[in-house]
Amino acid sequence: MKVQAEAHSKGLTYRTHILNHLRHAGSPKDIPSSTTTPTCSTRTSQASLHNHQIIDTNQLYAENASLKHKLAVLASENRCLRETISLLKGNIRVVVRIRPPTAAEVAKPVAVHCTTDDTVVCDVGDGRRRAVRLDGAFGPTSSQSDVYEGHIRELVHAALDGYNSSIFAYGPTGSGKTFTVFGSPESAVHTGLHERILRDLFSARERLEQQDMLLSMSMVEVYNESIHDLLAPGKPAVKVFSGHHHREGKSDVFLEGLSELPLATFEESLKILDAALATRRTSTTNLNLHSSRSHCIVTLRASQRCPYTAVTRHGKLNLIDLAGSENVGRSGAKGNTLREAQLINKSLSTLVRVIRSIPLLLDEHGRVV
Repeated sequence: MKVQAEAHSKGLTYRTHILNHLRHAGSPKDIPSSTTTPTCSTRTSQASLHNHQIIDTNQLYAENASLKHKLAVLASENRCLRETISLLKGNIRVVVRIRPPTAAEVAKPVAVHCTTDDTVVCDVGDGRRRAVRLDGAFGPTSSQSDVYEGHIRELVHAALDGYNSSIFAYGPTGSGKTFTVFGSPESAVHTGLHERILRDLFSARERLEQQDMLLSMSMVEVYNESIHDLLAPGKPAVKVFSGHHHREGKSDVFLEGLSELPLATFEESLKILDAALATRRTSTTNLNLHSSRSHCIVTLRASQRCPYTAVTRHGKLNLIDLAGSENVGRSGAKGNTLREAQLINKSLSTLVRVIRSIPLLLDEHGRVV
């Protein structure tokens, strides 16, 4: 007990000593003002800064919402303008491209002349000429870029806006249809429409930072009245049937089991295209060393959600390289090649009848009823 009391007494003495020391050393007059005032000032500054940050953040949110609204309005107006331009130009447009003469044709007189950017003059014999007015005309010196910039690029933009378009390369065998559509590997100047379209689609995705933009491609050939999937060689002929398409949201005619590959990069897309084209049927005739014996249809789909309107749009662009109409007497077609030519000519005649009937089905707004 005595030991505990002494320890307790020593503890009290020590604590009393500390308290007295603090009492004398901690009086306000002994403490410099700089040790207390900045504490209060710092807290006030931090609170003020925090309030300003809240105000600035709210202001940024408001400005961001306002800009999004303006962009949504502009996107809607832009889409309306594209639709107006399309209606003014017409839903069906005819553009002619005259290829340069071959080595065997150089010595022969030229029968077709491109006089303006929308007029072609044809020599019909006996010194008579016939002028044809078109939506566009490109002479033999025109480039692949001229054709693309003049009439195709706008259709790529339309596809990104959710519209569907089809581009037909139509003409006699050896007239340069496949060259225009798919180009030649000899030079970048000869790059075809398909590669230019792909480049613009991927550029748009990168420029708009639309990583959620989905691009896909399907590719078929119509050979001897059978449809074959070029992205799945060796697969049985694709069947055609009509019904309600869940993606299109309407009744339509479509292909059952058709391959549709997603396109991740521009380079990958070109590899897919090259592999598919390698399986397309061609043959040699008197008029064309590499005559396409089938109609080739490439379908590119673009799906994207507009960040300003929160609307998802689905656009489609069909690029069709038709087999050439053929004079079997001049081409020297025989056997299987002759049968191919006959079926090609038959299908092209059917296509002409279909296109001629379209204006009869349009309403006052230029839409198919």
